[in-house]
Amino acid sequence: MPKARAAILPILVVAIIQALTYGLLIWNDARLIKARYSELWQSAAQEHSTLLAQALAPSLAVNNRGALLDILELLKNNHALSYAAIFNSRREMLASLGTPPPLAQDLQGGFRYRDALDDGQLAVEKPIVLAGHILGLVQIGYAAKATDRSPQQTVQTIAIALTGLLLTSIAILVVIRTNRGSEVLAPVHPVAPREAPVSAPAAILDQASRRLPGLLESTKVVAWEADPANGQFCSVSASAERLLGYPAKEWLEPDFCKQHVHPDDLPSVRNRLTGKGITTDSFSLDFRIFSSGDDCLWLRMLGCTQPAGPQGNRLGGLLLNISGGKLNEQRLAYLADHDPLTGLINRRCFEEKLEEQLAYSRRYSASGTLLLVDLDQAKHVSDTYGHPIGDRYLRQAAQHLRDSLRETDVVSRFGDNVFGILLIHTLSGQAILVSNALLKMLSAQEFTHDGRRIPFSACIGVALFPKQGDNASDLLSKADSALRTAKQPGSNTYRLFTEGN
Repeated sequence: MPKARAAILPILVVAIIQALTYGLLIWNDARLIKARYSELWQSAAQEHSTLLAQALAPSLAVNNRGALLDILELLKNNHALSYAAIFNSRREMLASLGTPPPLAQDLQGGFRYRDALDDGQLAVEKPIVLAGHILGLVQIGYAAKATDRSPQQTVQTIAIALTGLLLTSIAILVVIRTNRGSEVLAPVHPVAPREAPVSAPAAILDQASRRLPGLLESTKVVAWEADPANGQFCSVSASAERLLGYPAKEWLEPDFCKQHVHPDDLPSVRNRLTGKGITTDSFSLDFRIFSSGDDCLWLRMLGCTQPAGPQGNRLGGLLLNISGGKLNEQRLAYLADHDPLTGLINRRCFEEKLEEQLAYSRRYSASGTLLLVDLDQAKHVSDTYGHPIGDRYLRQAAQHLRDSLRETDVVSRFGDNVFGILLIHTLSGQAILVSNALLKMLSAQEFTHDGRRIPFSACIGVALFPKQGDNASDLLSKADSALRTAKQPGSNTYRLFTEGN
């Protein structure tokens, strides 16, 4: 019995070592998740909510619920989004996606930015602001992606686990062989020969080793390693070919990045692969690259420095395809500056361009013209045939206006039936000629629906700069005053602003 206890003691020590190893594994994994990804996740959610609020502002300003719903529809494929809702300044819900909770009680006194990690998800309440005025609020809920295990952390976890398993297996084999030798030398009664129990630990270790490549494949990421001496990939996982369509051996060629990385992003990628500008042990870089089918993909490179012994350090990490997320960001950025119905720039963007032109005019004594165009028949078409037909009428009118002007002129949809036009380098006489030409062009066009022909007609208000205003607010006010005067006699007319309009 004492000898049996002595044989069991080393095994218990090994078991304790194994328990400590896996305890450290769990602690390390949790620490990395909280410290590295929680902050990144919340930052991304805040940026996303800011872009969304900017995109919603023009449509909310004119109470265009259809446009608000169209913008929310673009978010349906965002798996990180749990819900989204749009409220006006009276806290009335105008559009929603999913099932949003009630608004926060502490916002009763007015709108302000709020975010809170509640029940495993990030809730963001962001005011929608246009020209300094709060129009409403967008409420967004994001699933708790920060608590998910990232591909890089998964690989690290498996590596630590395999290391602990390997050490455990070696220790068990040593203990078993030691005990076996003791049994041979000790004066004990003969027993029947038996096979040494070394196959089970070895089989477990081999099985776990075989699962690692499969795990990388299932996560759809590429594990890579590069030599910072030349910035060249020296190894990539088998999933590299599936990501871009290039064989793994082609990734290892010296000019791979030069041939396939987007030229604008190539310097940044080269700096990362050579370790230039890296002040921390790890880094993250988003860049564009062309696949074998000439598709431009967005990849995220996660990397860190890895000691490689006498040969020096190497860089290694993971590549992930983030094209879907980048496409959503680009759509939101586009909607922040454009009218979703016509594709023209929105009023906010138009006012920025007007201010720029006014600043140019003050500096170089240049002149220009602001036109406000109100379509006479648009409301009648929408009320008579429905909003979809009215929207088609507006899109055709916008195209006619755009086709009739110079490339340097700026056309915008302000909302409802009103369009803004900025004519660069024009005098008062030219402004009158252009206004007449636009009215004749529109009256010569026809909108057809169910065999019925509906003419295009409009009223135009004209204001000149810098003669009648040197800031956007004053100039827009005067053009609007001229437009109201033009609408008094009837339709298909224009008026130039004069004092007393």
